[in-house]
Amino acid sequence: MTVNHYQDGHVYYIGTELDKESLATILDQASVGIERELEETTRLEVTRRYQADESFTFIINFTSEQQPLPSEFVGMKDTLSGEHLSADKSLNPYDTIVIRKGKDGS
Repeated sequence: MTVNHYQDGHVYYIGTELDKESLATILDQASVGIERELEETTRLEVTRRYQADESFTFIINFTSEQQPLPSEFVGMKDTLSGEHLSADKSLNPYDTIVIRKGKDGS
C-alpha cells in the first residue's frame, strides 16, 4: 500500500485485489470513510469523480459476460453515446458508460 498526500487529503493505492475482510481492515486502519455508490449488487465497476460543479459516474463492465445496468441509472443519459438509458440496458464485456451530472443534479 502506498500513501501520497494531495492537496488537503491523501491518496491510497493498494496494488492487489483483497477479499472484503482484508479491505475493511486496511480501510479501518487508514481511517478512510468510503460510501457505497450503489444500493444494489452489481458486477460492474462504478466510480464517481467530482470536478468543480459537476460529477462524472463511470460504469464499466470488466467481466467477460454481459451485465445488466443498475436500476439507479435508468433514465439518465450516457455522455459517450448520447443514449438515454433504459431498464433493459445491458453492458457487453468492456463496455463503458459515463454519466455527467451538474451541481443542480442535471
